[in-house]
Amino acid sequence: MGIFTEIPLKDLADIGRGAVTKPADIQERTATELTPIRYLTVSDIQDNYILPTLRCLKNIEEREIKYCLKENDIVVAKMGQPKIGLVGDIGENKIILSQNLYVLRPDMAKINPVYLRAFFESPLGMERLAKAYVKSTIPTLPIRNLECLAVPVPTPETELSEEEKMMASLELQNSFAELYKKSETKEFEYKDLAEQEKERRVTLFEEFMNNSARN
Repeated sequence: MGIFTEIPLKDLADIGRGAVTKPADIQERTATELTPIRYLTVSDIQDNYILPTLRCLKNIEEREIKYCLKENDIVVAKMGQPKIGLVGDIGENKIILSQNLYVLRPDMAKINPVYLRAFFESPLGMERLAKAYVKSTIPTLPIRNLECLAVPVPTPETELSEEEKMMASLELQNSFAELYKKSETKEFEYKDLAEQEKERRVTLFEEFMNNSARN
């Protein structure tokens, strides 16, 4: 395959901050019914996945539009324990990023978003991300540390032009991303099967008692 080149994250993705909004304002604007306007906070990320049950808002302010997420964005926790999440297909919804998160918008000509996400959740990626946080009562991730975080990108060992190397690198990343997504799909299938078996298991004793009573 070749070698890996360590590239600063800032050269692979645009890095932005979330919207600064008072909690009382968000609480006041929270909708009781489903709306296409969502609000994403760090607590909405579990096991490096963004939960589907985000808070719905009644409206979006003009200043918040620039903080809305796009498909293939990656969000990173600004404070607390390291957390990341990849934004999937959001359709017509608007998801406002809160101030306790950063957003990475990958340069699709340089890095595959799934490849970048896989790096972050790997032992190497989590180790590097954890080291980027400044240790205190509540660990904090300075944007400068995030910008300088090194990402290993596959680089073909051939005499190619820079443009050709970049294209070859993306091909390698894309192939890896397909394997990653297949593994992810199997994981979800097993989880669904496990939940089905669990539901059946917890009813077995009651079924046993009912059948015994009939006999």
